[in-house]
Amino acid sequence: MSTSNQICRISNECPGCQLWGIPFDQQILQKINHLHQLFQNDFKDKSAIEYASVAEHGLRERFDFVYKNNSYGLIHQSEIIPIDKCLQLNPYLQQAYLSLLQVQFSLKINIRIGSIRLRVSPHESKAGLWIDFANTNIKDLLVEKTLLKELSKKFFIEVGQKRKAIDFDNNTTEQLKLKDPVMKKWFATLGHPLNCYVGSFTQPSVATADVITQTLLYYIESNTPKTIWEFGCGIGQYTVPLLKKNHTVHVFENDLLAIDCLKENTKDYSKNLFINSKTDHHEKIDVAVVNPARSGLKQFAQDVCDHKPDQIIYVSCFPESLKADSEVFLKNNYKLEKLKIVDQFPQTNHYEVVALFQRIDF
Repeated sequence: MSTSNQICRISNECPGCQLWGIPFDQQILQKINHLHQLFQNDFKDKSAIEYASVAEHGLRERFDFVYKNNSYGLIHQSEIIPIDKCLQLNPYLQQAYLSLLQVQFSLKINIRIGSIRLRVSPHESKAGLWIDFANTNIKDLLVEKTLLKELSKKFFIEVGQKRKAIDFDNNTTEQLKLKDPVMKKWFATLGHPLNCYVGSFTQPSVATADVITQTLLYYIESNTPKTIWEFGCGIGQYTVPLLKKNHTVHVFENDLLAIDCLKENTKDYSKNLFINSKTDHHEKIDVAVVNPARSGLKQFAQDVCDHKPDQIIYVSCFPESLKADSEVFLKNNYKLEKLKIVDQFPQTNHYEVVALFQRIDF
């Protein structure tokens, strides 16, 4: 594989793609070497580390960025790097981003800085726009009305941390009103559309997410229904395929909005699903699936081991925290059987890892 001939004119300034300009095969080797260096004492055979890539560019179906000083872009050392084109965005997302660039919030509202997410989906006719500005700025936009109404012609809009939708049908008041969040089919898992919000956490690309999900299912590799406990289930990217294979799945999730989405996405399989059920250390668990935040499991790693699952499948966006948690697993009679890199973030130092730990004392 080699780096394509596409040229990024801001590659020297933008903090997003740290590996830009390095041939892609060298990027792959660099990531494999980095992971092996972390786990060389527990996974000695570097050639056994698997690697999967979908493409070198154009994968992202959601884009998180900032609006500051009348510009859209990424923050680097407290300064904004304006971006008008990003080769990491898929064509539909790039088109939606170009449409947004025509809008200047600060011409009507005094906005110092704000966070924005754009999302596209083949299942929705409009792009999703999540505006996470200060509450006073959001209120000003609701009072001003015109700008949000214009944006609504091209985007489905959510605002604030509660991801409220805008009630454009209510024109009887001096300002626009907010209503409860509205789920839409923004994501999918192995061809099954998933409802969520624009502001929901998902993997950045359906294609790469499917590689992770397929890897997880392969690691379980059983036609016999199992009892699976899934920690950090989110909107159900792994839950739905597991339920479709007739496994019994206990899920644990703190995000109440994610749970609402999960219930909608699994309503056809709910008889084998248990949400935030009480954990009983005496109950047999066949597989624990963990998908923690960047910080890892920390003290919860021991809780997982105390339930003595036959397998632990760990999906990690930060291999250093995976390494720290793996030390707990290894002390509790688990062996690191498999490591796989799924390169969701080509041209960057970041990558996803799917690790399989097998219990060895039974």
